[in-house]
Amino acid sequence: GKSEENELLKSAAVSENVEALTRQMYQDTEREVLGPLGSSVGSVGSHEGRELMEGLRQLGYTYCICSPGFYSGGGRCFCGNIVASRHVFSGEAVILDRNRFNEERSAAVATFHEIAQEPVTVVSTHLDVWAEMRGFFGMAEGEAIRLLEFEALHHALAVRHGGTVAILGDFNTASQSAVLLSQEHQRLADLLDRLSLQRDPQALRHFLPRSSPRLPQEMTALGFAEKLGYRHAWQELAQPMAPYYSHWSGQLIDHCLLKSGSKKPRVAFVGVYHSDASDHLPLVIDLEF
Repeated sequence: GKSEENELLKSAAVSENVEALTRQMYQDTEREVLGPLGSSVGSVGSHEGRELMEGLRQLGYTYCICSPGFYSGGGRCFCGNIVASRHVFSGEAVILDRNRFNEERSAAVATFHEIAQEPVTVVSTHLDVWAEMRGFFGMAEGEAIRLLEFEALHHALAVRHGGTVAILGDFNTASQSAVLLSQEHQRLADLLDRLSLQRDPQALRHFLPRSSPRLPQEMTALGFAEKLGYRHAWQELAQPMAPYYSHWSGQLIDHCLLKSGSKKPRVAFVGVYHSDASDHLPLVIDLEF
């Protein structure tokens, strides 16, 4: 009816406005640097990501924590990690890997004490990508570095935080657990494996072919995380199903890993939001406490 049509038009308008604001925020970061560690909206100074923070504030995210990253030549902007929220939290930045290839690998950590019966810690991170490209051991070297970066994060969280932990971000490594979910996941993985071997078999010699890898899955960052008890958010769905991909390469390399406390959250939704604002697609995760 008429009311349903109006609601659809209103929803489309809101989506368009959010997309436009997000794109503007992305463009603004070409000229600005993300805010200092622990900065919050209202305390960000000159040339410290004012436009980004103001854009988040306009969307209602009045609390944020940033951690340092690197300068992107392709995007012509400084990159980092951020957790932004409408709810108050205690935040900190954790350095995982300092000055590797002139970049910082870090995590923005936000702990919420009022949204559930026990603390909920949300982490935004971005693991290394260069070691596999610049080292002799290819992907195995990249996975070793990412494993150590994740271990540093896990250790920091175990020492300082209890309750439920959700770690989200660009892990730069594909999930092997998702391959067996469906025939479509398997077919896509097989296709990507063939293309990868054609492109650079030397770099992937330790992990492909997947049927007879030279190194076990536990020696990858995600395999190590799973051994520590972390689970992919999509594994907690009533009917487990992972997105097919989160990157233009066709790989699922962006993840949300959960480690529950005594009060396990309900995962209501896991998906990706399609946008051309980046070569990665945003993950959308709905958790209910």
